[in-house]
Amino acid sequence: MKQITINLLGNSNLLSKQKRIKFLLSSSYIFLWLFSVFTIFHIYKTNRFISSIYLKEIQKISVEVTHQGPKFERIRLLNRQATFLEQQCNEYRQVLNRPSLWSSKMLVLSEKTPDNIRLEKLDVRTNPSRKKNKEYMRFNGIAKVSSKTTDKDRLNQFKKSLEQDATFMAKMKKISILETRIENNKNKPVMTFTMAIY
Repeated sequence: MKQITINLLGNSNLLSKQKRIKFLLSSSYIFLWLFSVFTIFHIYKTNRFISSIYLKEIQKISVEVTHQGPKFERIRLLNRQATFLEQQCNEYRQVLNRPSLWSSKMLVLSEKTPDNIRLEKLDVRTNPSRKKNKEYMRFNGIAKVSSKTTDKDRLNQFKKSLEQDATFMAKMKKISILETRIENNKNKPVMTFTMAIY
C-alpha cells in the first residue's frame, strides 16, 4: 500500500507569500495614488500662487495705465500738433524759397523807394538762422539831407509805406530801422541807414 503524504506547511508558506505580494502591490498602488494626488495638489497650489502674483502685477499695471492715461493723451495731442507745425514750417520754407515771392518784393521796393533815397546794398536770407527774430532781408541806403523835412521823418515815411504794402509784407512780420548816421558824401551831408525786415 502506497503512503500518502500531505505537505501542509508548504501550502501555508505559499499562501503567506501570496498575501505579502498582494499587500505590497496594494500598498504600492495606494502610495502611487496618494503621491499623484499630492503632486497634482502641489502643482495646483503653485500655479494658483503664480497666477495671483501675475494678477496683482496686471492690476498694478492697469491702475498705472489708467493713472497715466491723460499724460499719454497729452503726449499724443502734442505729437499731432508738432507734426502739424512741422508741415506748416515746411510749407512756409517752400514759399520763402520761391523766387516769385522775392521778385514781387523787389518790385514793390523799387516802386516805394523815393527819389531822395538810394539803396546801396541788399541782403536776402530765405533761410535765416534760428533766432527769436528771424531776419529775412536787410538793406543799407543813403538819404539826401533836406531842410524841408527832417531826415528821420523821411525814413519813417519810407518804412511806413513798405509796412502798408500787403505784397511786400507777405510772410513778414515787421520792419525795423537798425541804424542811422549823418555822413559826408562828396562834401554834401547825407544820412546813411540800415533797415531790416523780419
